[in-house]
Amino acid sequence: MGKLIAGAAAARQKLATFAIDGEITFRTAADRAAFTEDLGVAVTRLVDQYHHSGAGGRKHRLVVALHPALKPETNGTTKTIPAKEQNND
Repeated sequence: MGKLIAGAAAARQKLATFAIDGEITFRTAADRAAFTEDLGVAVTRLVDQYHHSGAGGRKHRLVVALHPALKPETNGTTKTIPAKEQNND
């Protein structure tokens, strides 16, 4: 991303980017697994629909990440949770 941003700035052009940032609370590990399955199916369908494998066009990189959120400490900062303390449902 750094190289893309620097290149766009040097060329005085806008960089075409898109981001989604959200938070979701899963009731159970099974719910989390079902969500990731559904998300994978939806993303695969969209990639299949819009991907052009012929000549021309510009490749784009798609990254989707899902990870546990940091838990806030009592003083307002956040802390990591040691693996042995994590709830792996």
